[in-house]
Amino acid sequence: MDIRTEKPEDVEAVRNVNIAAFGRENEANLVERLRGIASTFSFVAVESDRIVGHIFFSPVVVVEGKCSREAVQ
Repeated sequence: MDIRTEKPEDVEAVRNVNIAAFGRENEANLVERLRGIASTFSFVAVESDRIVGHIFFSPVVVVEGKCSREAVQ
């Protein structure tokens, strides 16, 4: 298995992996909306020339009480 950055031609396969993983389209739709945001990272797991996994990192702010911190910078 190889891990690599997502390529534009992977979008449909990544959507299918996310739908299969979560059993619905919500998460796949969220990934599609977040793709254009700066500071996002998208990686795919490839086995036998087929995308079998996906992970997506996007900026998020963690708030605890009066403190907040960006989790991905």
